Parts: sequence; C-alpha cells; structure tokens
Amino acid sequence: IILLSAGEDGHVASLFPNHETIKSTKEFFIYTNSSPKPPPERISASRKLIQKAQTSILLFLGGGKRQGYNNFNNPDLSEIDCPAKLVNKIEDSYAFTDLS
Repeated sequence: IILLSAGEDGHVASLFPNHETIKSTKEFFIYTNSSPKPPPERISASRKLIQKAQTSILLFLGGGKRQGYNNFNNPDLSEIDCPAKLVNKIEDSYAFTDLS
C-alpha cells in the first residue's frame, strides 16, 4: 500500500513533471540535487518502486492542488507531464480530493 499526496503541479514523492526524477529508470530509490522545489537535494521512491504497490491512495487536498488535479484528469498528459498518473497503473487505486 502506498499513500501519496500530489503537489500543485501533479508531482508525487519527489518525482516532478518533465524532470530527471520522473524519467529515471532506477528500480528502488532516486537521488537528485536539482529539485525544482526546495530543498534541491532529495531522495525519493522511484517511479518503478511506486508502481510495485498493490494499492494506492492519492490525495489532492487544498485549493492549491487544483491544477495538479486538473492535470491528473487531463487525458492528453502523460506520466512524464503529471507524475501523479503513476497510480493509474496500480491495480487497486483511489484518488481523493476536497476540491469541488
């Protein structure tokens, strides 16, 4: 089971849109020293590790997450554009929001 909260741009963990972190092919964890949001140095679960979960819960909470939620629901965007979409490949996946 993995619990993720999406950022305002649709990032999850430290996997940012169109960034080296989401493009990494590492199996377990990734490191970056060029995060687009502070702090610049981060260690995170990799995309492959997140997708090994059997169940995912994804949260979009707060008005600042509206664009991330819209990106998540935009069929024209890929996982590279909106890393929150990684959960769509997890068999038992739930997304929750307080946005109306």
